[in-house]
Amino acid sequence: MAERVVISGIGVVSPFGVGRDAFWEGLAQGRPGVSRLDGLDTLPEACRFAGQVSGLRPEEIIGSKGLKYLNDATRLLLCAAELARRDARLEIAPELAEDVGVVVASSFSNVGDCVGFYESLLSPGERTNPLRFPNLFINIAGGNLAIRLGVRGLNTTVTNGATSSLDALQHGLTALRCGRARILLVGGLEVLSPALIEGFWRAGALGDTGAPRPFDRRRGGLIPAEGCGVLVLERAEAAQARGARVYGEVAGYASVPVEPSDDEAVATADAIAEAMRRALGAAGADARDVDWVAAGAGSSASGDRGEAIALQRVFAAEPHRLRTSAIKSMLGDACAAFGILQVIACLLAAEHDRVPPTINCEDEDPDCRVPAHVRDRSVAHPVRTAIVNSFDCDRAASLVVRASGSPSS
Repeated sequence: MAERVVISGIGVVSPFGVGRDAFWEGLAQGRPGVSRLDGLDTLPEACRFAGQVSGLRPEEIIGSKGLKYLNDATRLLLCAAELARRDARLEIAPELAEDVGVVVASSFSNVGDCVGFYESLLSPGERTNPLRFPNLFINIAGGNLAIRLGVRGLNTTVTNGATSSLDALQHGLTALRCGRARILLVGGLEVLSPALIEGFWRAGALGDTGAPRPFDRRRGGLIPAEGCGVLVLERAEAAQARGARVYGEVAGYASVPVEPSDDEAVATADAIAEAMRRALGAAGADARDVDWVAAGAGSSASGDRGEAIALQRVFAAEPHRLRTSAIKSMLGDACAAFGILQVIACLLAAEHDRVPPTINCEDEDPDCRVPAHVRDRSVAHPVRTAIVNSFDCDRAASLVVRASGSPSS
């Protein structure tokens, strides 16, 4: 039997604000976290909306030393990680440094840095600051976090599209179970930039509805977002030895490729359904045990339909304890960061015995009927076992979260 790995700390910075309490309050209230973007005059007005982090003052969390040399992604990660470290009551003594590591998921966090650096090289008479060059590397934030914490263990950055956060959690679990680390800080990170937003628009992926509308007939594509979530993972025996609070554990994970097909929605459904079944199997659970599905739907035509089909297949009997909702409807899609934000939502839902809603789904698509769909308002409901879905056009991943105090935890 695999050694148990538990979650003992949560740190989050999101469009709802700074910290786990602000995050949960926004979710429980069903509050829109998407707002209008300033600038971007080249884009149609309807496409200038995103889930933006606001109210973050890094100096109040990590101090002002060295801040001016750090890019936005690093500042965001350092703040969320510090919140998680404090929440876990984790003190990293020098003798522990080799046994503590960092795993970060990110895909687009440094796009703005890359564009800005390139533009400075092309600007006549402008001196390019060489200290900006390291910000072009996707793993700069994770490296800076290790330096800031004074840890010398495993340090990995995972870049794998929408499934990156869940893949990073599985990578961390494997590392802990095989003895490569005793404690890991695992984070998901994305930062918006004008270049990134315009890139999505030129690729035809950007939504024009002003708000995310998962499963709604009027959904129109991606509403991007930024944010960062960090979890402290450690072996159960280590957490017990230091008297740590335990939120829960990652009980099962699976990742399945989306096969090429003439019907993208059906191919996506096949992958998501198989990922959910495998993840539940790895957790020693089945569909009847699931209290909440944190759906990955993000307002794409084929993706939302594909997930709806997958949910209908796996939960055909619609167990009485099941609830389903998509929190991207409130926050937007933070890509590589979003899987961990969903996991945090599951842990907090279990703590408060409440399931957040899907908002903006005012005209549910008949092709996207979702079992036990929680819409508009959160509902009181005990959550002990939850499943998180993340997917894009290439791959689907599912992860089973089991709350502390549930029968198998």
